[in-house]
Amino acid sequence: MLTVRTSVQDRVLASEFFLETARARMLEPDPFRWSIEAFMVFTRSIPELIEGEYETRPGWRAWWEPRLEALEADALWAQFYEFRNRSSHHWVLTPKDLGDPERVLRAGRHVLELSRDFAEAAINQWEGH
Repeated sequence: MLTVRTSVQDRVLASEFFLETARARMLEPDPFRWSIEAFMVFTRSIPELIEGEYETRPGWRAWWEPRLEALEADALWAQFYEFRNRSSHHWVLTPKDLGDPERVLRAGRHVLELSRDFAEAAINQWEGH
């Protein structure tokens, strides 16, 4: 049976998949970092997809701006965002860059929870669920 979901929901599921893959492969340096890098790329795009999906709706800006500001004010989200930008555009991610895999996974779980909550709020607001 095919489950219908929004592009935002699909991106959240992909982010969860890559974080879980990283957890399962945390003792393997290359698969771990590749999974974390994929997680970062997919998770970072969740707010962009939310905006693209709903920005034409009346009242969007008033709803969106305080929520995006709150997300960006989170210290781990801000670090994650900066690290993702630098690793995507300026250097190849290495195991040394990541440090302790357990710490990386805890931070990833936090960022994913923020992103999931943000996505659910948008879907509930703009899809009428």
